[in-house]
Amino acid sequence: SSQQSIPLVRGHAAFATIAPESTTSNSIDNESHLSLPTPITACVAIPNQLTPESLSILPRRHGMNLNLQRQVGSSASAKVSSWCRIRRPLEDPNRYKPPGVGEVILVRKPETERGTNIMTYSNDNFIDTLELLEGLISNLFVVYKDGTVRTAPVGLVLPGYARHLIIQELNEREMKVDSSNPPTIQDMRDGLWSEVFVTSAIRLVVPVERIIMPATGANVNPLILWEAPNDEYRATRMIQSAMYQRGCRQATVKNVVTSI
Repeated sequence: SSQQSIPLVRGHAAFATIAPESTTSNSIDNESHLSLPTPITACVAIPNQLTPESLSILPRRHGMNLNLQRQVGSSASAKVSSWCRIRRPLEDPNRYKPPGVGEVILVRKPETERGTNIMTYSNDNFIDTLELLEGLISNLFVVYKDGTVRTAPVGLVLPGYARHLIIQELNEREMKVDSSNPPTIQDMRDGLWSEVFVTSAIRLVVPVERIIMPATGANVNPLILWEAPNDEYRATRMIQSAMYQRGCRQATVKNVVTSI
């Protein structure tokens, strides 16, 4: 299939920091007592002026710059060094990444990605229509209250190796995974979200405790868009435990092959 031909961006997947708890349950509500990384606050990357034009010129891995009509940033399917330079405006400590913010979430307005004339848009409910894609250095997952785990599709985001492993593990457990439709702020507003976490090859799974938006327009201070309903992170712990067990199985197989 076409998805099988997509190169995965591999890194140093680390399992050593995860406590050796185990779970064999396929339920998203399974609770364990893993030592999760400290939950982080994430900030959505939206411009000061809430217009498609302003959004289109922010650094991003995907899509077209509507003003210049050319590919901007890095490819969403490759981890390249230029992204470290291109993303710097989104690491601004005075706007997107002040003290206490651990990640910045890239977003897109779907209609502007389809070549529609940007002048036809109004600013009504601009934020609610945005899709959440990925972090500057991580992939983003949202756990919905119905048990679905959703992440943006390859082509819009980096196909990180940790992302790949988590999707594979969830599919093997026959859990509901949606990797075709990005999570939306409208779903957040509608109270459909249960948990949020980000993944990377180094830290593997990191829970998100809140999502904020920077000051925009008349709002001079950042606003909280979403907060975790509690500090249990049950689904995130279950996923982390599953990844730990996967790492242990792979290490065991590797050791057996080496001994032979």
